[in-house]
Amino acid sequence: MTQDLEFPLRVPLDAIVEFMGQSLGNSPDVLLTALLRNAADANSLRAELANSQGLSHSELALGIRVSTDPDELTLTVEDDGPGMTEQQLRLYMGPGEEGEDATPDPQMNPDRPHLIRMLLRILPLALSTTLETLSQQPGSKPMRITIADGVCHLTEGTSTEIGAAVTVKLRHNSRHLSDPHTVPDLLKLYADYLEFPIFWHGRQINAMSPPWHQSEATEDDYISYLHTSHPQLPAPLLVIPVFIQSADAEIRGVLWVPGRPLSVLDGDLGRVDIYCRRMLAAPAQPGVLPTWARFVTGIVDSTLLLHSPFAAPGSSAATSDLQAALEETLFDALRHILTHTPDRFTAIAQRHDQLLKLAALENDELFELIADHLLFSTSTGHQALAEYIYEVTQATGKSQIQYQTVPLEPFADIVRAQHLLIIDASEGLDEAVLHKYDHHNPTVQLVDIEGIEPFFLEEVLDPRYQPLVALFAELDPPVTVQPARFEPSSVAAIISPVRTDTMRPQLEQLFLLSQITGAMPPEARSALQRALSDRADTTPSRVLHLNVDCPVVNALLDALAAGKRGLARVVAQRTLLQAQVAAGSPVAAGLLRELNNVLIARLLAQPDEPGHN
Repeated sequence: MTQDLEFPLRVPLDAIVEFMGQSLGNSPDVLLTALLRNAADANSLRAELANSQGLSHSELALGIRVSTDPDELTLTVEDDGPGMTEQQLRLYMGPGEEGEDATPDPQMNPDRPHLIRMLLRILPLALSTTLETLSQQPGSKPMRITIADGVCHLTEGTSTEIGAAVTVKLRHNSRHLSDPHTVPDLLKLYADYLEFPIFWHGRQINAMSPPWHQSEATEDDYISYLHTSHPQLPAPLLVIPVFIQSADAEIRGVLWVPGRPLSVLDGDLGRVDIYCRRMLAAPAQPGVLPTWARFVTGIVDSTLLLHSPFAAPGSSAATSDLQAALEETLFDALRHILTHTPDRFTAIAQRHDQLLKLAALENDELFELIADHLLFSTSTGHQALAEYIYEVTQATGKSQIQYQTVPLEPFADIVRAQHLLIIDASEGLDEAVLHKYDHHNPTVQLVDIEGIEPFFLEEVLDPRYQPLVALFAELDPPVTVQPARFEPSSVAAIISPVRTDTMRPQLEQLFLLSQITGAMPPEARSALQRALSDRADTTPSRVLHLNVDCPVVNALLDALAAGKRGLARVVAQRTLLQAQVAAGSPVAAGLLRELNNVLIARLLAQPDEPGHN
């Protein structure tokens, strides 16, 4: 039996530097993840050695076994790696003899001294650490190392199986790692994709092979996987497999557009779970996807630790390259569905309208790609922008976008009756998107219908309209009425003043500006209003020009002919008030809303039943 040796822990300087870097910002589960990574690397090393000897991975039946003792506060992780000999343990951790050759054994794989680095990393996290190992080299004997208080004890062990078992005595702040109810969930969280089975009390706990590690995986496989992983969520609207090969790293994974509605206020927008060699390294990590891709989430699994201040050398550049590659992957996927299955993009636009529009405003390349397919609320329902422009062009002969920032809903009946094609840009980012579209597409004219100042083109001398002239003359206040044609044809009437007082227009304008800006004190504003009233004897006459091309005007004429004078009078009063507001008169806009638009719809429908007057 080997003599029990006690000696201070001796470690390579590069391992200490790595340990110091990685120990900062560790999660409370880092002890478990370090043990799992060590076990996986050990198994991988043995698989590589076996492969060089003509043995297959399956013949070795490599696995990882995890157990806990909540009473003793211990956690044990066993692997089926190549193990370590007494000579190797002395070389890496022992006192060493004078002049001893410090060259690592080739079977330790000098590029991955996984076991030693792992032991160093968990030193401050455990009260003590015990390693039991048996090397696969013929004639080797089992060895045990116990580390506590910076001192190593090297003795002969009792292992009978090739590999290594690491048992840690947990500190109080890590006691959850000995809880048999907690550990299985943590194994699933961090190591579900490890290529070696993880056994918890004899039961395999991990899935091992997600679809991005399966060469023949289909879209249905990805959807099935996401449903299994997130059974409480609706199916994704789009699934995008990821495979990126670079000089520094190989990256696999999946991006998807969630089926659940997202809000700009959600805290997890555009987050990605980062895995390193099949183990979770950073959950819900921001900054991996391009900024505009808030409506996308995903998983990336890299051979290099990415997006971490303690990541491996060269990983910063790899992270930057990854973001650019993921952006191009997203563009390719969107181009594909817009070309082959546009209905899928429509579903995304319906569910993530504002996030898509925000993304398009931020990124010009994306805007050029999706702008025509963005959805807008129009007077004929929700339409893609290109579909709306086509409909307007067919109806008017002009390639236009007609929009208003006042909600269409209060005027829906009138707009439909007059066959107006208007985009409701009263909410969210719609107006900003339309202005950017106008800038990017000079062949389309953007028209804010609220900014149009209608003017009449010609007076119409037609005795058929005399009943209407008489009806408007009876209203309060009475006006002079003249049938006319003017642009745009959707406007029912405008008021044109005939000035006889050269000062009144300036006084009226000053009064109206004071109402809008609030710059004039209330007392002065009241005085100005009284001054305007005192000039009543010189108030200009006003002419109300009725648009004979407007459906409302012609419906009024038909209503009078049908004896529906009461209904016609109410609609005429509303038309007059609307014209006064458009002319800048200080008429309360609320009066317009009080005259129910349903009356307009009834007028235009012209029902035959009695009792509609």
